[in-house]
Amino acid sequence: MKHILILISFFFLSSLLYGKSKINGLLYTWKNGSTYVGEWKDDKKNGQGKYIYGKGNGEGDKYEGEWKDDKKHGKGKYIWSNGDKFVGEFKDDKPNGIGTYTFISGG
Repeated sequence: MKHILILISFFFLSSLLYGKSKINGLLYTWKNGSTYVGEWKDDKKNGQGKYIYGKGNGEGDKYEGEWKDDKKHGKGKYIWSNGDKFVGEFKDDKPNGIGTYTFISGG
């Protein structure tokens, strides 16, 4: 087990020191409690991933889908903390094109 941990640490550190690489399945947590698990490329969210917003703007919101250059881009699902959701296409971090909004009514 110790050898595996050392090998993973070596791979991760060498990729940071000697160039950009694609890393899959890495969990990252920011100081505000936001978390991301998914694919990375060139130190940016790229490919498939899931992001959960921590304290601050969007707290409790979730996005799961495709990323490009650290932005929501492609097919995905955004769920607001109140239960509203959008499932569809995203471009440059915003809903774009065909998709479905579902609003949760309060009464």
